[in-house]
Amino acid sequence: MTACWRLRERSFARHWSIVDADQYDETERLAVLDSYDILDTPAEQAFDDVVKLASQLLDAPIAAVNLIAKNRQWFKSEVGLGTREMPLDDSICKFALLEDQLMIVPDTREDARFARNPLVTGEPRLRFYAGQLLKTKAGIPLGTLCVLDVEPRPEGLTQQQQFVLATLAQQIMSQIELRKVVKDQAVLIARQAQVQGELRESQRRALEVSRQAEAERRRTDALLEAAPVGIVIADANGAIVKMNAENRRMLGLHPEATDLGPGQPWRGWWADGSVRHGQPLAPHEWSLARALLGEESPRQVIEIAPFDAATPRRTVLNSGRPVRDEIGAIIGAVIAQMDITDRIDAESALRMADQKKDEFLAMLAHELRNPLAPIMSAAAILSNFHFDEGVVRRTGAIIARQAGHMTSLINDLLDVSRVTRGKVQLDTAELNIRDVIADAIEQVRPLVTRHQHHLDVLLAPVQVMVRGDRKRLVQVFANLLGNAAKYTPDGGRIELLLEAQARTLTVSIRDNGVGMSSELIDSAFDLFSQGVQGLDRSQGGLGIGLALARSLVQLHGGVVSAKSDGVGMGCQLEVTLPRVGAAMCVG
Repeated sequence: MTACWRLRERSFARHWSIVDADQYDETERLAVLDSYDILDTPAEQAFDDVVKLASQLLDAPIAAVNLIAKNRQWFKSEVGLGTREMPLDDSICKFALLEDQLMIVPDTREDARFARNPLVTGEPRLRFYAGQLLKTKAGIPLGTLCVLDVEPRPEGLTQQQQFVLATLAQQIMSQIELRKVVKDQAVLIARQAQVQGELRESQRRALEVSRQAEAERRRTDALLEAAPVGIVIADANGAIVKMNAENRRMLGLHPEATDLGPGQPWRGWWADGSVRHGQPLAPHEWSLARALLGEESPRQVIEIAPFDAATPRRTVLNSGRPVRDEIGAIIGAVIAQMDITDRIDAESALRMADQKKDEFLAMLAHELRNPLAPIMSAAAILSNFHFDEGVVRRTGAIIARQAGHMTSLINDLLDVSRVTRGKVQLDTAELNIRDVIADAIEQVRPLVTRHQHHLDVLLAPVQVMVRGDRKRLVQVFANLLGNAAKYTPDGGRIELLLEAQARTLTVSIRDNGVGMSSELIDSAFDLFSQGVQGLDRSQGGLGIGLALARSLVQLHGGVVSAKSDGVGMGCQLEVTLPRVGAAMCVG
């Protein structure tokens, strides 16, 4: 019959009243629960299988059949709790008895009812709860089938997940009813001589409950077939006894699909991006074999070969869990695996697109550089004309200067492209770092002179040797000095300091220029990053000098950093490289 229940709190004791029917109180509800003779009984496989299935299908670390008794909550079956009983004061499920069918708490921290619950405020710090009522045919709630998580789930449960929980709760209730029927039937058999009529009624009820249990089993089978995750159930020997539709889609059918033990032709390769990526799985590494050894949830990413040779390989994320009997012995295993082939392919496509972008930049730079040779040739020809010689020479100088500037920019673009594609090859030799610094200063001297900067160079008194590519190291320090010159007002001061340590050397370039904000320092060495410029872009450049310098320093086994006390407070760029003979020297 249909009943509507209302719960009133009285120091966490409960008073029950039934509406539109006979009146009951909590004492009568507890009497109904006691009539099922289920409290304090041993674990049973039928309940354990359903609870483990709920944990697997709803991806919940904790699941239980929770019966609300007097002053306590008792678990007929549980996963993840490690106990069969808890005080009623600690119960979350007791609030579910207020609901008609299902209670979902996405985040217990946001629910005032659980503000002082020790299982929420303390270990295990429960965050998510979903409980489906276990009701008798008369509508009297005995407890819940519940799942819990230590992480909140703001989205709660999907409709499909709610259907799963409701279906499994119905099966639990059918099992409870079946236990009661079996008990009643035993009593009736003992009184057979006196109560033949009662025995027949009990048999009828047992048949009806059996039919209900069979119907629930069929619904569970339908649920497994409809699940978008491949599910495999095996016996204690590793032979597959059940495989759902999604798993058959991934693996295909095998002539002996109902007897595929560990010795059968399973083929798979690691696909987790680790050092073992691409290596075949050994027989003991499969989730099934690991679950049968007692591992509760071995997760792995593998590539599998379907039994049908025409079907391409699939990449799957799978996990397994052993199935145990009432004394804890492993009697089988359940494997769940999700096909992530499409996601892996999408990630590969993104990487390919990124590579093509770098290749496009390289091609673009080459294509832009090709017209520069005729421009520079034309400038040379113009400089040799004798009519209006001053104008011609000035024009030719402008063309040559701009062409040289364009060439420098394009060469920087090409360098960035080579670095990002790993195409830079260093021509290394033992170098005196003082000579490298001298070449870099010579390159930027025109820029320093044009801005009337005062450049101080302070070099360590000892000879400091490094192993590296002379051209690339000159490029690094020229870029850093050029950056200081561009962002220091005319007449400013730039200081270059070389210091030698036992295993490393440090080159510091300080200026009293415009400085950098903390936000700009965080991205100073990112590609295309520049300080604020006016509309005339008087500083010029593409914002790749510091990024290129960092990449080249890293190729030499060094590091580069930037410091500034703020806007208008100047800046310090610092390069640290290994000295020849140090542990980190580049070979």
